[in-house]
Amino acid sequence: MNDPTGTLTSLFNQSYTFQSVSGKNTSFTQSVSGTPFFFRSGHPDCSALSVPAGGQIDYSVPVHFRQAPLPYAGLFFILEGHGSLLVGEESVTLARHDALLLAPGTDCSFSTTHTPFSYYAFYLQGSVICDYLSLLCSKMPYLKQSCDDVCHPIHRLFLHIIKQLACQGKESSLYLSTLFQMVLSILLDASRDAQKAALLPPHVIRMKEIYDFDYAASHSLASLEAELGISKYRLCRDFSQLIGMSPVQYLNQVRLSHARHLLCTTNLTIREVGISVGIENTTHFINLFKKSAGITPLQFRQTYKL
Repeated sequence: MNDPTGTLTSLFNQSYTFQSVSGKNTSFTQSVSGTPFFFRSGHPDCSALSVPAGGQIDYSVPVHFRQAPLPYAGLFFILEGHGSLLVGEESVTLARHDALLLAPGTDCSFSTTHTPFSYYAFYLQGSVICDYLSLLCSKMPYLKQSCDDVCHPIHRLFLHIIKQLACQGKESSLYLSTLFQMVLSILLDASRDAQKAALLPPHVIRMKEIYDFDYAASHSLASLEAELGISKYRLCRDFSQLIGMSPVQYLNQVRLSHARHLLCTTNLTIREVGISVGIENTTHFINLFKKSAGITPLQFRQTYKL
C-alpha cells in the first residue's frame, strides 16, 4: 500500500464500518490485507480521471459493512459469490459478473449472501467521471449491469487495470485513465441499448424475450405469428428494423453467447454444447461459431477455459 502519509487509509477506515459474522469489528485496511489492493497516494493520476485506490477484495466468511459517503465514485465488478447492496430504500442484488457504478457521496450498506465473495473495487475521481456519472447515474446514485458473457470486453479491461494498479508514474496513470474511460464507455453504450429496448413495441419485446430466454427451442416465424397474433412478415420487418438484425441472426447471436459460456465453464463435448443451445447439427454449429468468433469452438475452449 503506497500511502506514506496515511491520508487515504485513514479516510477509508473512517468511511467503512465492518462487522464480520463472528461479531468482531475490523477496518477497511484489515479487510484488504493480503489482497492485491493498492492506495495510489503520492502519484496524482491524470486530472481528468484519477484512481486513488483500487484492486481485488476477497471475503472468505459472511461480511456486512456500511459505507459512509466517500468523495470518489465506486466501480465494482463481482468475480464470485452473491451479495446485497442497500442504497437508500433500494435493494440491489449483486451476482457473478455484475458491474456496479456508485456515485460519489453515496451512503450504502452491503452484505454477502453467498461466500466466498470476491470482487474488483476501484475508486475514481475527476472531470471525466463527472461527465459519465451525469449520463449513467442521472436518476439514481448507482448503475448495475450484467456482463455475464465471458467474452465481454470489460473482463479483459479489468485484468489490464489490475496489473497497472501496482505500477507507478505518469505513464501508468495515463494508461489507467484510458482503460477506465473504455470501461465507462462500454457501460454507457449498454445503458443506451437498454433504454432503447424499453421503448420497443410489445410484439418486438416479446420476440426478444423468447429468443433471450428460450433460445434452445425452435422458433419459426409461423409459430410466433400464431402466438402474437401479428403476421410473420410484419414481425420479421419490425424486429429487423428495430433490433438491427434479422430474427434468425439475433437468435444465433444469443445461442453462440451461451455456447461460449458453456465452452469455458463445462466439460460438455462440442456436440453437446451445440445441442444445449439449440443447434443440433454439429457441423453447422462449428461453422456458425467460427464465422462469429474467428476460431473454432475447440480453439476457443483451449484459449478461454476457466
